[in-house]
Amino acid sequence: MRALPLVSVLIPLLLAASGALAAARVTLKGSALVAGARITLADVASVQGEDGAALGALDLGPAPLPGYSARISRAELERTLRSRGLAAQLAGENAVSIERRAQAFDARQLTAVAEEHLRTHLAAGHSRVELELAAPLAELQLPAGKATLTPRALAPGLVARRRMQVWVDIAVDGVFARAVALPFQVRAYRPLLAAARELPAGALPDCGTLVAREDDVTALDGAAAAPDCGAVRGRLKRAMAAGAPLLAANLQPEVAVAQGESIRLQMRDGAILLESRATALSDGNVGQRIEVRPAGANSTVRAEVVGPALVKIY
Repeated sequence: MRALPLVSVLIPLLLAASGALAAARVTLKGSALVAGARITLADVASVQGEDGAALGALDLGPAPLPGYSARISRAELERTLRSRGLAAQLAGENAVSIERRAQAFDARQLTAVAEEHLRTHLAAGHSRVELELAAPLAELQLPAGKATLTPRALAPGLVARRRMQVWVDIAVDGVFARAVALPFQVRAYRPLLAAARELPAGALPDCGTLVAREDDVTALDGAAAAPDCGAVRGRLKRAMAAGAPLLAANLQPEVAVAQGESIRLQMRDGAILLESRATALSDGNVGQRIEVRPAGANSTVRAEVVGPALVKIY
């Protein structure tokens, strides 16, 4: 519970001691515009009497935020005074409508803070970032005072998406006033691999069939594959059109032996280990048996995968 200012606690004692309780006259206004975060009796009424200044400092509660209003009736004020041991002659309006004095705040400052925060978050993984506010901000009204803008932390590992949002907290004179969400249209560029020509499903993409280019990752249907063509492993699950970006999801998991790959075929004849070349007729991992066609042969043999591009007949 918020502690009342000391002056509000002392008011009944001061007024009782001075004998001004009976002399005080409080005339309620019809409307009031307050500047601070709290409403005082002097804000909403004219207070007359020997100790009118002390009575006028009486705290009546929090002021509304800019753009909102509060209402205090004469009956409510009378109950408040009575509960605090204060007696006064009430006159004036039946109720007072209270609004908070506001200052127009330049939304461009808010946009600049949010944009810089998002740009810094995305800069590490991208060669270029373009941001555009997705929707204009409504006119912003804040309580009078010095405004401080603090962008909220973005989740670690948050990847670039076509539309992203940044929350900014606004404090006035060190007191939280409101939070604003700013949506951005995002384009984030970095080097990607793309098909140099049309590639069929099952192809083994490599530096001869892929080209590097800078592209917007937010326009992709999934995560891009590693940008090093020499590090690409696996076959294409689906055909790629010329110029299409290589996605990690379009690569079959790497296997020890890939279908169509030229591999080493070993077999033992007594103490002698013989080795020749063969073509794998299916994918295979270590321990699996696959069909291979030895070089120069029309028939196939079954061999066990024992390592990368290596099978053995037992």
